[in-house]
Amino acid sequence: MNKIKVSATIKPTYTDRAGLEDLLNSGVDIIRLPFWKISEEQMIKNIELIKSHNLREKANIEILIDLPGNKIRFGYFYTPTIEFVPDREYKLFEGDSASNPYDLPVEFSGFIALCSVGDEIICGDGEVVLKIISKNPSSVMVRTEYPASVSSKKGLSITGKDSHLLKQNLCFIDYGIKFVTKYDIDWLALSFTSNPEQVMYIRSNLQQDKNSKTKVMAKIESKSGIDNLDKITDVSDGIMIARGDMISYLNYSLLGLYQMRIIKSCKERNRFCMLSTGIMNGILSKARPTPAEILDITNAVLSGVDSIQFCEETALSRNPGYVVRVAKKIIDNVQMYEKVLG
Repeated sequence: MNKIKVSATIKPTYTDRAGLEDLLNSGVDIIRLPFWKISEEQMIKNIELIKSHNLREKANIEILIDLPGNKIRFGYFYTPTIEFVPDREYKLFEGDSASNPYDLPVEFSGFIALCSVGDEIICGDGEVVLKIISKNPSSVMVRTEYPASVSSKKGLSITGKDSHLLKQNLCFIDYGIKFVTKYDIDWLALSFTSNPEQVMYIRSNLQQDKNSKTKVMAKIESKSGIDNLDKITDVSDGIMIARGDMISYLNYSLLGLYQMRIIKSCKERNRFCMLSTGIMNGILSKARPTPAEILDITNAVLSGVDSIQFCEETALSRNPGYVVRVAKKIIDNVQMYEKVLG
């Protein structure tokens, strides 16, 4: 049975050296650094700390740099977090900042053109669902049925619409490729991978450096990604099941089936398969994971994933090393007792 690798996300601005050292000693296998929240100076310091730890401890902790896709995000609200009131109308428009508590600025040119009356807008990883009730050329009016909150700069999506994801910021991708080559990074992940050509673009650029050993991981989180899954898997070194955005762009009730479909595609092609997002968020407020979270990890192990990746669980935790130790205990026990029970 293959060892299941545990991946932990830290913010590129992470400055707690003692916390990072504890995380590196927790048994973690991969450190994920989101490139879109980049503070390059601090990111480089953390990369150097990870590499020096590997040399000192004779460890092999890998580094994964995560490139953003063409994701739509809110601008800055009137207050850092907006508290949505049921049936109250809010104005959503293209812009950077709000001028009153009911403004919802969106930092994406062409967003209003994507909107239609009746569409559902998913905020964050499903924290808020807004319904479009009216539209004019420059804005749409929305409301929600349930009280909820969301913070500035969170992502948002229109259910069933992902055509904008096909357009990539090649300048930023090229910069990311140069960065991972310069610092000898193990993995480069591409958000919202929609077709195999996007992967081949990265691969061909990486191959220009004959010494590059960086592997390419495609993140599947949209309808286009699912539709082209096997072709994408064929040209990738690994696939990330990015569940957070997947439930926004796809039918959330079919998430389990999408997950199994991706695992099957990876197994058939002997590709690395990483499960990510929303795995153990409860541990941010509790000492132990919930029964549902334990079962999620158990099912992932039994389904044959190669890695389980934590996002907010470690990025927002005061003790990310503890999160990893809890997860590894579950994984190790499941694998041990699976052998015993057959």
